[in-house]
Amino acid sequence: IAFIILSIATFNFMNMSISRTVVRAREVAVRRVFGADARHIISLFMNETLVTVLVSLFLAVVITEISLFWFNDFVSKLMSLVTLTSPAFIAGLLALIVLVSIGAGLYPATVLSRFRPATVLRGGRSVSKNMSRLGTVLVTAQFAVAIALMISATIIYQQIEYSQERDPGYVKEDLLLIRGLSHPSVNPSVQTLKSRIAAHPGVAEVALVDQAPGGSYGWMDRVSTVNGEPLSQGVTVRGMLVDDNFVDAFGMRMVAGRMLSSERADDIARRLGNEDYEVKYNVIINETALGTLGLGTATEAIGKTIGSDGAMSIVGVLGDYLLGSSKGTVPAMMYNIDENGYRILAVRYKTSDVSGLLADIDATWSEIIGERPIRRQFMDARIAALYQVEQQQGELFALFAGLSVLVSCIGLYGLASFSVARRTKEIGMRKVLGASTAAVTRRILWDFAKPVLVANLIAWPVAGLLMRDWLTGFNYAIELSPVPFLVAALLALVVAAITVGGHALRVAAANPIYALRSE
Repeated sequence: IAFIILSIATFNFMNMSISRTVVRAREVAVRRVFGADARHIISLFMNETLVTVLVSLFLAVVITEISLFWFNDFVSKLMSLVTLTSPAFIAGLLALIVLVSIGAGLYPATVLSRFRPATVLRGGRSVSKNMSRLGTVLVTAQFAVAIALMISATIIYQQIEYSQERDPGYVKEDLLLIRGLSHPSVNPSVQTLKSRIAAHPGVAEVALVDQAPGGSYGWMDRVSTVNGEPLSQGVTVRGMLVDDNFVDAFGMRMVAGRMLSSERADDIARRLGNEDYEVKYNVIINETALGTLGLGTATEAIGKTIGSDGAMSIVGVLGDYLLGSSKGTVPAMMYNIDENGYRILAVRYKTSDVSGLLADIDATWSEIIGERPIRRQFMDARIAALYQVEQQQGELFALFAGLSVLVSCIGLYGLASFSVARRTKEIGMRKVLGASTAAVTRRILWDFAKPVLVANLIAWPVAGLLMRDWLTGFNYAIELSPVPFLVAALLALVVAAITVGGHALRVAAANPIYALRSE
């Protein structure tokens, strides 16, 4: 994107240089009369371009230094201007300076060096149709990039909003996670901690789990037998340790059967002796596991067994929910109660005094656990962090889209100046023949609306293809609609009209005698 913005600025510089040929033509003609050849003229204007690029570089370093703290915080990285001192960076920067200077200044300098002094000094035309066409092409390219960035930023924001508002299968609001329960200094007191926090008047439900949505899931099991019959191909099932209150605390939905209970011995996974032999126990599975394991409907799955020797009996089916962001799929899952292994305490609260609740929980933690710091996190903040990269992409796209529109408007204004200067006599003749100021203004605005419309025809398919590919990274994605494309097109046209409108109105309202007089 930085390269694209720099390219737009380079195109702009070319446009502005070309638009100033009317002003510089007589200067160049006088220099040629006094003996300057084409090489000297090109060298003069290339040096001017180089000075502009160097001044821009200095300003860029200053702006970078000022904004670096904010940018580091925004992208969660640590960058500094020390990079400027590395030989590789300096070499790249010098190459960039040369490349931009040549790209921005060579064509205008070459055009100016070819002016015929006699033609210019006697009042002949100093600009050509080819230069006008080039300016139009450059402005069209600028607006195409700006419109594509606006469309992309809009679609990214729509997808993030959809992802965060879509029902994930649980209630992420008003849910606090207390982590780090597996630490040796904390684990012996987990049940006491749970009981004390559950007794708080501001707490609705508490549950112990080894994982929660938005985190990593550490263990998997390979199921090769269902109801005593071997599967043609083993199925990997992710596992999660939960307790009785898991469903209520997370606001989940049971599709069939019942939740596990710590008061029933057969609902708890146990091992006998030192042979790592598991006693048969009950589990619940999610909806995805039904199809993956070939268990039929949710009701039909109740009572069936999975695993070798029917070690696990299914007593309930839990509704699917997103483990992470909407980019991920919902895997086959099974849940069981274990006597150990809990790492997170989920607290569903019902009070509006959240700060007071947190203070009480912190005090309870300090009383039971001691000096070890508490690690807590709100579930909605945990999920929002999953979309941080996409959020940053959207904000950067919006920022650069605004910047590209601004730079493109400068280029459009330069093109308008150039075009109007070339058509001064035409505008004067139209006024003399009866055209109103409004009619001339409309004609000028329409002429500059054309490149913006063409830019839309270029930007729409490009942005559509890029965003379609980007959306394929989400398993739950929005459908592309014409709204972002139409809004970007309308915004570009309005901005272009505002940019050119004042200039067009001033030229159209001018006295035609100044355009038609002979000098």
